[in-house]
Amino acid sequence: MSKKLTLEVVKVHFNDWRKNNKRGSTIPDHLWAEAIALVGPYKTGEIVKTLRLSGGQFAAKREMIKTETKAAFIELKTQHLASPQISTACSVIINKTDGNSLTINTVSEPQLEQLLSVFLR
Repeated sequence: MSKKLTLEVVKVHFNDWRKNNKRGSTIPDHLWAEAIALVGPYKTGEIVKTLRLSGGQFAAKREMIKTETKAAFIELKTQHLASPQISTACSVIINKTDGNSLTINTVSEPQLEQLLSVFLR
């Protein structure tokens, strides 16, 4: 379902955004993510030049995204959970806006409440 991003496609996205925003507006995170996703197939200099970006800002955003993705797994200590009395079982997948996700399978309602309270802190 997702299209493969090319430098030309991302350039169109940036140009469309620039047409509809004032000069000096903050570039949205989704456009930064698209630009950074091009690293590898394209050289950084080519990306920055084609998309008319600041090399310093590009490097800072790229580093910030790398740092955010390192914290993708959060271990939850189970010793704080209620004893496993499975009465009503369910499966839940939660995706937070920061990119973290939590999958819970076959857990009782009290355990689910405790997991959610820890995860959503």
